[in-house]
Amino acid sequence: MEAKKVVAGVIALGLVLGLTACVPGGARGDEPTDPEQPSTSSPSELPATIEGDTNGDGVLSEFEKQVLAQNAPRDFTMTDGTTVQVDPEVPLPPAVKDVLTQQAQPIADQYKTNTDFSPESVGALHARTRETVEAQSEAIGKPVVFVLPSPNGAGGIQWFAVPSALKATGIIAESNRESMVDKVESWAEHRGYEVIVLG
Repeated sequence: MEAKKVVAGVIALGLVLGLTACVPGGARGDEPTDPEQPSTSSPSELPATIEGDTNGDGVLSEFEKQVLAQNAPRDFTMTDGTTVQVDPEVPLPPAVKDVLTQQAQPIADQYKTNTDFSPESVGALHARTRETVEAQSEAIGKPVVFVLPSPNGAGGIQWFAVPSALKATGIIAESNRESMVDKVESWAEHRGYEVIVLG
């Protein structure tokens, strides 16, 4: 009889321990519950954007530095010695465009009065034109294209274009000034060029 009581007591104790083990940890009276606390740490800050960093790697390459410098506003010296600031990202002020036209006009005059069509003479004149258009492009920080007149060899005048940074525009010379200017302006608009009409 006593043995049966001992066995029953062991079984009862086992059931109590089993039920206690099944109670979730958060519901046990001997284990305090800690509600989730909001984090006091601030989220990591995004790296600052670097002007001119086109690939987003956080470092300016030599090429990116060159592009940034080329596109930066710069001072331009006017004919009276004063300086104005020009921004390569926007169209030139009319006064600056007038100065560029005046500077390059002697070349157009030489084309119109040239009677020496030898390869040496024409080559030298074209080299001077190239030198001038490249210098003007450097001065304003953006590409330039000249529209110039030249004798057509039949007693008339033809208009042609000379761009900076390129060998040619691909626009065929023609005798109609307005038509030529329209074509060059359309070409330049999609490429960021400033058009300087001479003559």
